[in-house]
Amino acid sequence: MSRLRADKLVNRAATGAPQLTYGASIPVGYGLTGAGDINITGIVTATTFIGSLTGTATTATLATNAQGLTGAPNITVGIITATSAIVGSAVTINSSGINITGVVTATNFNSTSDISLKEHIHSIEDPLEKVLKINGVGFRWKDTKEDSIGVIAQDIEEILPELVKNNDHIKTVNYNGLIGVLIEAVKEQQRQIEELKSIINK
Repeated sequence: MSRLRADKLVNRAATGAPQLTYGASIPVGYGLTGAGDINITGIVTATTFIGSLTGTATTATLATNAQGLTGAPNITVGIITATSAIVGSAVTINSSGINITGVVTATNFNSTSDISLKEHIHSIEDPLEKVLKINGVGFRWKDTKEDSIGVIAQDIEEILPELVKNNDHIKTVNYNGLIGVLIEAVKEQQRQIEELKSIINK
């Protein structure tokens, strides 16, 4: 196959780094080589990409242009669309969400809670009774052998089933939901305390 060297296509009027300019496309049957950077606006189609590819896909449609790469390139895009993706052995992304094995650390986690996104809002019935049925336990994770404290999903499911989900046959607990129950339980307990105080002070 004939090859076009980049130094034959340099814009001599440009200043700084050489700029490759060659119409709208490179003729069929020609390759492209060069020691410097080659910046291309548009879609690049090739049998094989070797090396590192970087760029930003501003839409899901543009992200599909990064499909079908062979070899071992590093690809950086802004948006990636796929049925599922596995990052190393600890992160799995699929239609159910993002599953991470290990510890996630961040300055803060903000949960979506805007009233405009909710309906059928109602008070939690018998919150104190529900809390008294919940057992806080200490335990050790089988995979990491690390000690921790929390609750057991199967126990929570019997008391607050709406806070438990099944993910690949493993039950998960919405700990944020427990916060609402605890808030209302404290308020109910405080009302009981105030009633007892009023009786004692009579």
